[in-house]
Amino acid sequence: MDHANNHAGRLEAANNAFGNSINHGHLNGSEIMEALDAWQHTSSGGLNTNVEALRSQLQNGDKLAAAHTLQLLGEEASRSAANLHDGFGDQLRHLGQLLVTAAGNMKMS
Repeated sequence: MDHANNHAGRLEAANNAFGNSINHGHLNGSEIMEALDAWQHTSSGGLNTNVEALRSQLQNGDKLAAAHTLQLLGEEASRSAANLHDGFGDQLRHLGQLLVTAAGNMKMS
């Protein structure tokens, strides 16, 4: 398995766990962070700041701020995937959708 497929596989596994928690109505902070860590492992720049902010917001129970940060991260994931036409790009697009869904769910909880 090459490097890109390895990243895609790791992100796919994290997305599956994250998606399952959304589908079962219980957002799990550790599953959110695992998916973001899988993405962060392949990325650089402002993502680190947003991921650390989200980690703190989840730990502090600040749902409104966490929902906002999830929305920003979802949009960023979607933008990052725009020019990727491989397995990793597919998983990154899926992560973007999951993050936006989680943001909406968190706003309503």
